[in-house]
Amino acid sequence: MTVALESHGAARVLRVTRPDAHNALDSKTMDAIISHARAIDGDARAIVIASAGPSFIAGGDLKEFGALRGRAGGRTVSSKGRAVLKALRAIGLPLVAAIDGDAYGGGCELAAACDLRFARATARFHWVQNKLAVTTGWGATHRLAQLVGVSTAARWLLAAESVSAEDAHRAGFVDQLSHEVSALELALAWCERVSSIDPTVTRLQLGLLRDEHEEHSKRAHERERRAFAECWALEAHERAVQRFIARGKR
Repeated sequence: MTVALESHGAARVLRVTRPDAHNALDSKTMDAIISHARAIDGDARAIVIASAGPSFIAGGDLKEFGALRGRAGGRTVSSKGRAVLKALRAIGLPLVAAIDGDAYGGGCELAAACDLRFARATARFHWVQNKLAVTTGWGATHRLAQLVGVSTAARWLLAAESVSAEDAHRAGFVDQLSHEVSALELALAWCERVSSIDPTVTRLQLGLLRDEHEEHSKRAHERERRAFAECWALEAHERAVQRFIARGKR
């Protein structure tokens, strides 16, 4: 099982469990997240994304998706990642990332798609997409720019920066840092506070918050999907993927 669904009071924790692969999301794991998301019970009041092992999530698994070629392959990878995020957000409950280890590429994008991000102070966010000769593909450019501003998003994305949790907190990407307890513990404590609010109020307020964002994002997300597919077809991207896979075999 690559994803575990856990109950913690009124919170439901979706824990990615591929620690040997830095919790990279292959097709099986993506399908499991979607399946669990659709099965969340009516007593749940918040959803937490967490992980097993020292890493948070390493984005799409290039050992699988690297075999997809051309623009069609890029559209497939983009669509699969977006389907995961859509399923999580469609639950209609607050979506929280508990980041107790480093996030890479699509893992950063998943965190950006959450309503809140709690992170251990030692974690880092590796925005490696441009280093792999692709753009963001799961909606992160627009979301990141809204969270931290266009200039900071440009600095992180264009230079493929690795950003400390403390710098991410100062920039407004991370909502709360964890210095002593785990980020998951912080996230669960926040979920417990939310559970004391009438669920109808939570649902309606969350809808207002998300509408404020989504109203301006549809065209940006479509442009991003096209750009990602175009980059996926580049020889530079194929070479970067092969180098990545070769490093993993050493």
